[in-house]
Amino acid sequence: MYLPADFSQSIFVCVKKKQHPLKFPKGHIRTVCMALCMVIALLPVQGQEIWPGDVSGNGIVDHQDVLFWAYARNNSGGMRPDASTDFSGQPMPEELLSTWSGTFPGMDRSLAYADCDGNGVVDDLDMLVIEQNYYLAVSGPSVQDQFTMGQNPIASQLVLGDDAILDVTAGEETKIPLKLATQDTQAIELGYLGFQLNYGTDLIAETINGDPFLFLDMDLDGNEWFIGDGTNIRAFIHHHENLGFSDIAVFMDTPGDFVSGTGAMVAFTIVVEEVVFGLQDINIGTPLILDGKFKQPGFTSGQGITLNLVGKPVSTDNQLFPLDAVSVFPNPVNTGVLHAQLKNDQSGNITQLELYDQTGKLVLSHAPNARAGQLNANNLPAGIYALKVITDAGVWTVQVKATR
Repeated sequence: MYLPADFSQSIFVCVKKKQHPLKFPKGHIRTVCMALCMVIALLPVQGQEIWPGDVSGNGIVDHQDVLFWAYARNNSGGMRPDASTDFSGQPMPEELLSTWSGTFPGMDRSLAYADCDGNGVVDDLDMLVIEQNYYLAVSGPSVQDQFTMGQNPIASQLVLGDDAILDVTAGEETKIPLKLATQDTQAIELGYLGFQLNYGTDLIAETINGDPFLFLDMDLDGNEWFIGDGTNIRAFIHHHENLGFSDIAVFMDTPGDFVSGTGAMVAFTIVVEEVVFGLQDINIGTPLILDGKFKQPGFTSGQGITLNLVGKPVSTDNQLFPLDAVSVFPNPVNTGVLHAQLKNDQSGNITQLELYDQTGKLVLSHAPNARAGQLNANNLPAGIYALKVITDAGVWTVQVKATR
């Protein structure tokens, strides 16, 4: 007997009743059995459920589902009846699963679950479904994805940056390399790569679309082993801008392909916010390396980097410079002059005005050395800009929108 989870702890009494077996005439027993067999035969054969986007079946759509999808690409089978890309439990009949050949390594999950849109083939359209349902979860606890360990485990590490501390300048682009290191520099086979980049909510500047200003550069010195002749790499990035981290998945363009080596792989191009003071860390979380057969070569760890903001204010007064100390108008600006003026309760002068575009490039500047300053916005292209107001008391940054 089962008790509900919220059943109070009390004395439970079970009374056993005398049983009186039912008796059927022998001729009726055969009729009842035949009827039951016919009902069972007419019932549709049900398999599992698919939640479009949750390719691995761990209960949540994330960047590791991208790797599962990448492994299953180009496979085909039967089309899913009444298919939908909505994130809901949809039947995956046994007769449909039987039309797909192959399962994911280390598990009996059919490759059919990578067919997120149900059209009978695993292709880039299924990747769009993963993006559509990204970070949606099935009710209940999620489980960890399972991968088979390779025959010769090689411990490896993803390392961000060349040095322990990297000097960066706010508003300007900075490149941070990502490298693969192994014990005794032993080469490692790499076919699929996944990890998280954790940088907090205040470190990275925003693009015009509101995403973190963080891009992946696949072409850099020293990564010839990773991107050589005939090797094509694809990458996936999903930003969680409100949480301060990004999911990254990197995989070979052709399923089953792999490269072997160590060293530089890619570089992250970032722009740091002016408002961040002091040392800030970017860390690598949940690193995962798989070979061409979708197996883990061995234990993987991640090492982040510390950023030092160059030219940051160092005094307490500068850091406490009030956000409403300066008036900027008109904002949005169309044509004419963009004004910046210290409010009456603020002492000192504006020593420098600098306007940056979303790439971190300085487009306009002026040194008024007065209570107010202006920038000529007549030839300013439409877009989002960062206006840096440098005063005797500190530095203040405001977002400015230009329209046409």
